[in-house]
Amino acid sequence: MAMTMTQKILAAHAGLDHVVPGQLIRADLDMVLGNDITTPVAVNEFEKAGLTVCLTEKRFLWSWTTSHRTRTSRQRSSACSAELSQNVLM
Repeated sequence: MAMTMTQKILAAHAGLDHVVPGQLIRADLDMVLGNDITTPVAVNEFEKAGLTVCLTEKRFLWSWTTSHRTRTSRQRSSACSAELSQNVLM
């Protein structure tokens, strides 16, 4: 069966000849998209699990979601973003 463009990209980045829907793979990532609220939480949980998190500014893209948040959550968002920038991005 022929692969879709997405499957071809995932297979190439996983070092596999073929991937199928539902298959779990380990792939090298070109870029990571992170939400300004949940990314710091996710990074902390990965680190608690003993996993290495290596995000660089060249490979990380923020997704800002402050347009639909209250003032308090915008303040939390800014604090989380500052924490991630200081402690995670290299």
